[in-house]
Amino acid sequence: MKKTWMILLLAGCTSGPQWQKAGATPESVEADRKQCEMAAPLTSVPTQSQAPAPGGKPGGIGGMNFDAAVDREAARMRKDEQYVAQCMRAKGYSN
Repeated sequence: MKKTWMILLLAGCTSGPQWQKAGATPESVEADRKQCEMAAPLTSVPTQSQAPAPGGKPGGIGGMNFDAAVDREAARMRKDEQYVAQCMRAKGYSN
């Protein structure tokens, strides 16, 4: 369970990359970033939320494996961040 809280804590503390582009205003950078986020495809991550926790013991509510769910969400977030980074670079930004 420690792993779960650490990932959530780190996710909440991180601010994304600081994108820069000659002539770009903070407002235009934010608008382009939001446009890239909205264009990101929905990441399909296989769900196994009802899988037993490691060691064969069910954990959480209804036997849900919270560590596996957090790992899947972290993987989805990484894919989204990669897509946004590619999109921003295609628009001429660097970080």
